[in-house]
Amino acid sequence: MKKLYKVGFYRSLLSKAVVPLSEQFGEVALDTLITNETLKSIPILGQVVKLIQAGNDIRAYMFGKKVLNFLLELDSIPIEEKRKFIADLDNREGFSEKLGETLLFSLESANDADVAIYLGRAFGLFIKGEISEFTFENYQHVILSLNPFIVQQLHFGYQFNNVAGFSSNTMYYLANMGLIDMTVKPKNITGEVVFEQMPSGNKFGQTFYHQILASE
Repeated sequence: MKKLYKVGFYRSLLSKAVVPLSEQFGEVALDTLITNETLKSIPILGQVVKLIQAGNDIRAYMFGKKVLNFLLELDSIPIEEKRKFIADLDNREGFSEKLGETLLFSLESANDADVAIYLGRAFGLFIKGEISEFTFENYQHVILSLNPFIVQQLHFGYQFNNVAGFSSNTMYYLANMGLIDMTVKPKNITGEVVFEQMPSGNKFGQTFYHQILASE
């Protein structure tokens, strides 16, 4: 992973080869990743190809697919804006390398390729200055905790305004990530007072949903 960082995570962000990728590739097959010269010219994907050719096919291919999904989410950001962002990072001693390594480890540990898409969206917002470093770190933590079922539940809750319809297990999971709030309310059942925990949407959850998930 250190080697992948050193050969050019940030150079990959600035690669002009990334710009037309969204028009050329949807699902990227293993043989396409190995043989396509446009993909191979992007520094970090070039290293992935070498790992595949060395025999580490499945793990390297999945990592390459996640990296590509991440990069495609940054296609619309002008190169000059990316270059300025990277220059600003370089002015903070040690931060540029730490951030690059953190992103690569996050991509490697992501449980599926869609998580890389969400991470790319969050990083794009950070590059454009639309979210702070603190918010990006929070988003990154939440994104790595997502799975398809949780994403479906968030669509159900925030798109259709039905947070109260979550199952109890889902409510606690989302509350632990800060995506919803839980309040305790007394309820009279046949003369006996019981306390119910009721979910409700919150600003962080709504903002995260609309910035990261709503464009699906």
